[in-house]
Amino acid sequence: MLNRVIMLSMLVALIPTWGWIILVVVVLIILIMLLVVVVTGSTTEALSSDFHYQCDSAIGPDSAVVRTEQPVPGGDESRYPTQLPSAAPTTNPYASLTAAPDDKSVSAWQRTCLTAMRAAPYQLPPLRSFNNGPASECARQLALSKLQGGGSAQNAGGESNDAALARSVIAQASATLVTGRCDTGGATGQDADRSASAAGAGGAGYTQGGCAAITNANVFPTVVVLPVSVAGQAACGQRVAVSAMSAGDLVFWDFRDNAPTRVGVAVGGAQLVTVEPGTGQAVQQFVPANADVRVKRVLRGAA
Repeated sequence: MLNRVIMLSMLVALIPTWGWIILVVVVLIILIMLLVVVVTGSTTEALSSDFHYQCDSAIGPDSAVVRTEQPVPGGDESRYPTQLPSAAPTTNPYASLTAAPDDKSVSAWQRTCLTAMRAAPYQLPPLRSFNNGPASECARQLALSKLQGGGSAQNAGGESNDAALARSVIAQASATLVTGRCDTGGATGQDADRSASAAGAGGAGYTQGGCAAITNANVFPTVVVLPVSVAGQAACGQRVAVSAMSAGDLVFWDFRDNAPTRVGVAVGGAQLVTVEPGTGQAVQQFVPANADVRVKRVLRGAA
């Protein structure tokens, strides 16, 4: 044992200074490479997780995933961060992301998401504060007024549906921030664009809002005219934790083929107003408790 120690000491002593320098450089290079691998892997994982969150917020859960247990309302929001980033992107970094048509590694859910990202705003962590602004209260009044006399909203073709109701309520409620008043007159989905134009004329700098601009705090308040379809509306706004759902927030559920098929306008508490399929009548109901639910905020206010 002693002889081995003596031999090792002699070998170390024979290594010239330049040899030690080379050895140190090699060790440093190896350490740097290991650090790069760790950082790259961590960054890739973070980007993958963020992209999944963006997709889940815009089009809902992956319909190809076989569930073995009851879905959690809000998509298990407890796993998402609670603190807002210090510097949030002003545009959606995934908007220009594409995938080759023959790339079999890209799922149908991801392809649908890439299409939605072209219009969807970048999603911050789910909002956990309530919206107590005037537009929120106006939306509550407007939505509840649809219940009177069995009223509803109609799309451009005269058909009553939940997307038309949401479009009508949000357009009128958002105009409150422009005109300073809540007009609870019985506008329909067909009147949403005309209401926006009329309200926009009421003040300099106020414009009709697009899907990606409605939560941008750096621009003037806008009259929000949502897309005509439920799936299109789901890509708009900022995600909200179910526990912070407020009047005027949009509630999406009944996801099929990577898109929601139902939408309602929250009226406070755990209730919403929507249009009953088949009857075309506006109804008030509780937010579905045993289904995937996504909540989006498209009206400005306290949050």
